[in-house]
Amino acid sequence: MTTSQSLKIYEILQRHFNNDADARIVVQEIEQVVENKLNREKENLAAKPEIMLLRKDIEIFRQEVKTGFAESEGRMKSEINKLIIWIIATMFASGALFITLAKVFFDK
Repeated sequence: MTTSQSLKIYEILQRHFNNDADARIVVQEIEQVVENKLNREKENLAAKPEIMLLRKDIEIFRQEVKTGFAESEGRMKSEINKLIIWIIATMFASGALFITLAKVFFDK
């Protein structure tokens, strides 16, 4: 708590208390409460360099994920192309087999 804040609280309390000693005690207790709360909150706050490191780590992770998806997409396209080739080859082979069987059985 700043000195000006403490002085303002002291002035307010002095109007409501009969003596200066009581006002000072209350101001000191308020300052102690505020200091304790501030110290507890400081422990929970991350420092700016830590936040920057965290942001950098997140960006690196995002790049790795994008790269991984791109690699997976490339492999998937390659596998799909192989399957298409096998399907077309199987269709031609089945057609040739059907024509051959048709000639064998119906040319008699």
